[in-house]
Amino acid sequence: MHWCKHRKPIITVKLAVDQNGSVDDLSSKSTRFTSEECLNKVHDFRKDFDAILVGANTVIRDNPQLTIRRVPSDRQPLRIVVDPNNRIDSSSILLNDEFETLHLASEFNGISSLLNKLGDMEIQTLLVEGGPTTIRHFLDEGHVSRFYLVNSEITHSEPVDSGINKEMLENIGFELLNIEEWGEEIVEVFSNKRIISV
Repeated sequence: MHWCKHRKPIITVKLAVDQNGSVDDLSSKSTRFTSEECLNKVHDFRKDFDAILVGANTVIRDNPQLTIRRVPSDRQPLRIVVDPNNRIDSSSILLNDEFETLHLASEFNGISSLLNKLGDMEIQTLLVEGGPTTIRHFLDEGHVSRFYLVNSEITHSEPVDSGINKEMLENIGFELLNIEEWGEEIVEVFSNKRIISV
């Protein structure tokens, strides 16, 4: 219904943080910091979306696949990489596997233009899984409808502060809808009171 009315996808963000709101550990011993059960849930969660978006930093740091692998699925979402300075490596998995990726380099003209393009492609649901810089751009422009904040029990040794937490989200118009458990992680689900989705 949102796409029919606005001709743009409805946008959900998912962000995982440690106990102190860090999105990454810069120490040499850093590993994935959410549980296997949580990762299973993430793959199942991706089934609800037509497309998944990340920024260049996520690809450079993690070289992700952004596919649905841990649960059965009849399709794979379109992967979108926002990379206006063309920084990601040409050998990145996203650019070389059998699944579709929209790599937006010099032709990227901003989020609003991108959303119009995705609407024309009949992309109805978009999941933003990028880092805090990418996410803040979407938040600052008021495009995010739902926000899933995945809280890990891990504490990073050399943290990278996300700057995103419950207080910050509430200050910009989000309200806490409910709390879920994804394996060992507690997930706070927020809704943007300023966006009417239908």
